[in-house]
Amino acid sequence: MKRLISVILLLATLFSISSCVRDVSAYSMLTDFITAYPAEGVIYSPECSEGSEGYIDSSVASRIYVFHGELPRNFAVFLNNHADFGSECGVFVCRDEAERAQVTEMCEERMRLLSGGEHTLLLRSGNIIFYSTLRDRDRAESLWTKILRSHT
Repeated sequence: MKRLISVILLLATLFSISSCVRDVSAYSMLTDFITAYPAEGVIYSPECSEGSEGYIDSSVASRIYVFHGELPRNFAVFLNNHADFGSECGVFVCRDEAERAQVTEMCEERMRLLSGGEHTLLLRSGNIIFYSTLRDRDRAESLWTKILRSHT
């Protein structure tokens, strides 16, 4: 009987711990980041409703990113309103290590394309990847670190 009660308590504890883990939304993290940075542009994500500003589907995303396979479902990208400088940033929440490696390579290629290596920032935390070509690299890094802590 004691074993049964111990097992039930253990399962209840594990269930309560796992239910406390929050789902991470790339869109909400990037929205918080852009609000704090601030920058002018649009955040695109599959989380936005189809037909609304900011909605992006896989066919449009494939024109922005060179990615072999299917992009993660949980991502958001900020594209600026100015054509003079490729200021953009993005967040990808990957499912596994293989996807994380592909997304890292994709982001590195995107940053090279946009800025030739200047002002680039690539940060990984677990399965979350953030890249930026915003002009103030140090500010972007500091803000992203705060945003990441508040969402995970």
